[in-house]
Amino acid sequence: MTLFREINNQAFKLLTIVGIFFLALLQGCACSNDTDTCNYEAGTVALWSDNNEKLAVVVTDYGDSTSVNDNFQSIVTLDLDGRNIAHVYGNSNVLSYEYRLKSEQYLNYYSALKNYIILATNNHSGIGVRQYQRLDLDNLNLETLVTNDETCISRHVLPSLDGAVLAIIEVAGQENGFFVFDDPEYSNVRYKQYFDNADSNTGCNKLTMKVTLVDVDTKEAIAEFLNEEINLSYFVSRTNSMSVDLNMYWSNQGLIIKTNSQNKIYSIFNLESTTAVYDFPKNCYPLATSSSYVSQQNIEAKAFVILDNGIYSTDNKVELTDLSVKGQEYDSWDHYVPSVGQDICVL
Repeated sequence: MTLFREINNQAFKLLTIVGIFFLALLQGCACSNDTDTCNYEAGTVALWSDNNEKLAVVVTDYGDSTSVNDNFQSIVTLDLDGRNIAHVYGNSNVLSYEYRLKSEQYLNYYSALKNYIILATNNHSGIGVRQYQRLDLDNLNLETLVTNDETCISRHVLPSLDGAVLAIIEVAGQENGFFVFDDPEYSNVRYKQYFDNADSNTGCNKLTMKVTLVDVDTKEAIAEFLNEEINLSYFVSRTNSMSVDLNMYWSNQGLIIKTNSQNKIYSIFNLESTTAVYDFPKNCYPLATSSSYVSQQNIEAKAFVILDNGIYSTDNKVELTDLSVKGQEYDSWDHYVPSVGQDICVL
């Protein structure tokens, strides 16, 4: 009887030690599902820099416990071969610290030439961008560029090919009551979409567009275009917040914007404060600017980053995929890339 009890006690101790060992392994591994690897970020599509020589990627730190409460996302930059990985820091005026992305925030543009990153924050509703911010990688300052917090106004920011000029586009409308759905079946819809700029549109109507080209260093306006006529589709919420999905692109000649979605008319705005109709190329995929989630040669970079106690490993790697030679089988609902099988337009 005593021998059996002793064997049970030893077995219990062994199981306890094994249990503690596995719990220790789990510390810092608050993985989102059973297939995730502790302290390992699965392949994440990276943002190419404007000179196509560097990458910026969002990496998840799973913290010191299995709780999701101490998980956070930060930004790192790295070379195309996975080397020279570096934290992107913020600034609290006292200490520099690892910049942690806020909810709904994502990488929008990375300039290695001018050394800054544009961060965009989605609206909680999922329609449109709520805020654009510029993180200066030289002095760690975080500057808010525009915020969409006014009724019947939709603002956008797009840096130039060399990152030296910011295009700030503001589409403004007049309030015209609030939209009402005649069909009771859609009475709870939060947004209404209009496909043209008709005067009869309720909520927001009579839209015009203002374009300002701003020098990144001096923050002074280089050129300004006021009250440009447009005819675009747009969304209006029940509170008259407005979102306009602009088709806009930078070229060496200036900023190109689709100003009429009905007739597919594009206009170009240049640094000499003149504008003209632009003949947009067909049968190729246009990049909005030089920093994108595909390179200017239509190559996708997927970064595999290993994180150990807040320190990034030297064993990181980058997987490069030429999307121009891929077939449609590469597309899927969870990884849709519109440039698959296409050449990149030269604008």
